[in-house]
Amino acid sequence: MPSPSAAWRQPIAPIVVRSSPSEAARWVDRPIVGYRSVWDDDASSRPRVGSAGDAALWTEGAGVGTESRSASGDVRSLALVAITHRSAPLGLLERVNLAADVSAAVGCSLVDHAGICEAVVVSTCNRTELYLYGSAPDTEFALRTLAAHSRASLDIFDGCVVNVSGTEAALHLLRVAAGLESRVVGEVEVFGQIRSAIAAASASGSAGSYLTNLFRFATSAGRRAQRTIDQALVPSLPRLALDVARPDPVEPVGLTVVLGSGAMAGTTTRELAARRLDYWVCARRPERAARIARTPDQVVAFADLPALLERAEVVVCATGARAPLLRVADLESVMARRAGRRLTIVDLSLPRNVEPAARHLPGIRLLDLDDLVADNAELQIRRREQIVGDELRRYQSWLAGRAVGHLIVQLHDSTPIAVPIAMLGGIVGSVLASALIYLRLRS
Repeated sequence: MPSPSAAWRQPIAPIVVRSSPSEAARWVDRPIVGYRSVWDDDASSRPRVGSAGDAALWTEGAGVGTESRSASGDVRSLALVAITHRSAPLGLLERVNLAADVSAAVGCSLVDHAGICEAVVVSTCNRTELYLYGSAPDTEFALRTLAAHSRASLDIFDGCVVNVSGTEAALHLLRVAAGLESRVVGEVEVFGQIRSAIAAASASGSAGSYLTNLFRFATSAGRRAQRTIDQALVPSLPRLALDVARPDPVEPVGLTVVLGSGAMAGTTTRELAARRLDYWVCARRPERAARIARTPDQVVAFADLPALLERAEVVVCATGARAPLLRVADLESVMARRAGRRLTIVDLSLPRNVEPAARHLPGIRLLDLDDLVADNAELQIRRREQIVGDELRRYQSWLAGRAVGHLIVQLHDSTPIAVPIAMLGGIVGSVLASALIYLRLRS
């Protein structure tokens, strides 16, 4: 964790300064204005925030991400009461399944509690979940309220209720929206149900700015997950092959060798180019290989394949050969010269270009068409989890931005503190000091 002085010097998302405390109080319950998301197609459906590390680093160690402050200064937190197919039998899920009007009534009953200022009820065939936000979100009161509206006794909930709070509750909502918590992973219906839940809560008045923004991040995660899966359903074996060959996009990428010069090899090189990955093309007919390579120096003669395999990280085989081109004996020789480095080979050809027994060689990871189909479901889960992680970081950054805004409101009447704040240095100190002086001059 950085020192306090170092943390104050970290950049944060740009701050909009209002002219009075009342205006600032209204502003801090809205999304912080910042950089446009790299996911431009989804930016309109989600609060616009800075990068995940901007304000989050400044607030590290201060509880931001699990708690926030209202404009009046009281600490508020997020809590979740969940009954799902993972924790409860089908009979109980039927009992607590709520119609839309009953869900709205439960939400209104919850916000009547002194410690709960916002509530959203999500009730589907797989779950009934109560999202609570306030100074003291009472989960026991929420469970009693649910039992009363379900005409059920509290004892039937024993061992079937999950209570989580803070970031864990937010993460759960994002996973639900992305289809990762459904009976059938990837179901599309839950995305619409999440949208309907927040729309109903907003209409009834039980959802405020905090839960509205949290659910916007959730719907963004669901929309992106659907688009990812829709794209994956397009028949493109090369795309799937490269995804499976490199499951971790963060890992450094080495050289990819494309073996072949036909249509499948051409699709593979286009996908590699789109991902800005380094590749060479090797084929028996160099003139055809040159058509699918970006530059002539990316073409390698077939006779030089053994030397090329010593340098490659991934090999994609996509030829029309009727007999294996990579035999066990050849690969044994190659691996002996690779000094223990692993080699991933993806065989998209039928008949297969690689002898099946090669998968048993030390250091060889061989994937054929059967393996790609088997790995597809796992790949979709990994993609959705990456989306959820991204949206969680954006949510935490937005939450940290709210904390900065509340701090400015609290310091509005403390102009003398502007000087020591400015002495902290960096963008944060300058912005806060300037904001305090500006507010004082305008008041």
